[in-house]
Order: sequence, then structure tokens, then C-alpha cells
Amino acid sequence: MIRLALLLALLLAPQQNMFWSQNAPTGLVGWWKLSEGSGTTAYDSSGNGNNAVWSGGKVGTSGYYSAGRVGPWAGAFDGTSTKLLATVTGTFTQFTLSEWIYSTGTSGFIDTAKLGSTTLAAVNSGTSFRVVDGNYAANPNTFGSTTNSYWLNTWHLFTVSEDSTSVYVYLDGVLSATGTRNLASGSVTNPVLQLGTIYAGRDLNGYANDVRLYNRALSAGEIAGLARNHN
Repeated sequence: MIRLALLLALLLAPQQNMFWSQNAPTGLVGWWKLSEGSGTTAYDSSGNGNNAVWSGGKVGTSGYYSAGRVGPWAGAFDGTSTKLLATVTGTFTQFTLSEWIYSTGTSGFIDTAKLGSTTLAAVNSGTSFRVVDGNYAANPNTFGSTTNSYWLNTWHLFTVSEDSTSVYVYLDGVLSATGTRNLASGSVTNPVLQLGTIYAGRDLNGYANDVRLYNRALSAGEIAGLARNHN
């Protein structure tokens, strides 16, 4: 019976992966696995050529990289100066950004990203999420909450999705918070995606892995699928 169960598991696993591959969300415009393990270029696996460039402090076991959650490597951020920049070709009226995050900081920001003029931040010390359009101080949009201990020293999938009216924050594929979109402009063209350090004092201290950017707001079911099928 044990051998039969193992055989069934081996047979079903490829079929499940094939089903996910055939039904993966559309609209992927950037996919930075951060699995290079060396160098200053993080390559875009979406096929769109939106490669990213590292700068700032190197704190990984191999330059900008340390052991990963998805694949052998992940990007390592020092919480002060490390950043990853990619100019993403296209016009966005909505988007979804998803990434695996391992936070080691006990205060400040547990995840920070910026797409064009939209700042995405999960705040550890205040245990809240912030999605800010335009000027950080003039356009606050803070909502939702989580506990510090939930984030620290373990991998979690952090996903932000923004449609024409609302912003949605998902933790490990489950909707955690919803807010009202306050984007001044209806679209942004060829935005720069910035991970890690975005402003002084607003930095990621830890690791990021398997970063995916879509040019549309994914559904709750699609985001749950990202959490289940992280490969």
C-alpha cells in the first residue's frame, strides 16, 4: 500500500504542475526569480527583457544573493542601501506585484517596493500596509494590519493587486486587507520597479525571491494559485 501511494503521488505531481503551467495567470510582464547567485544583473524570465540591476550593499553569502525559498538563491537586502531597479516596458492602468519575502528587521519596513509613482510598503513597526500614489507624505493610504511575529524570520508570499478602484493585499495567497485606490493619474508608462531601498528609512532588511509583475489585477483565485504553485 505504501508503494502504491508513493507511485500515485509521483504520477499526480507532474499532472498538477502541467495543469498550473497551462492555466497560469496571463499578463506576466516581469519575472525576476533572483536565482542567479552572482553578478549585478537579475534577469527577467517573462521573456520581455525587463532585466533588473543591483546596487548598494552586498550582504548575501554570494554578493547580492543568499539561499532561496524558490530555487537555490534569493536576493539579499541590507536594510540600508541595497536596491534592485528594472524599467518595465508598457502602460499600466492596473497591476499585481507578488514576491516571497523573508524579513529579519524588528522595526521599520518588512517589505518595500515602488512601481512608477506608486509606493507599496508593509510596515513592521506599525503593523500596517501602505499603498501610496505620488508623494509619500501627501497621499497616504494606510490600511489593514498584521502582527510583527507573523512576518519575522520566515518566508511569506506578499502580493499587492490594484484595479481601477481598489487595492488588495494578500498574505500567502489569502486576502488580508482592502483599500481605496487613490492614484492621481489613470495610467503609468514604462515605470521603474524598485525593490529594497526606496526612500531613506524605508528599506527591506532580509530577502526577496520569485518576484512577479502582472499588467492587470489578478483574481483572488489566481493569487491563491501563486501561493500553491510557487515554482
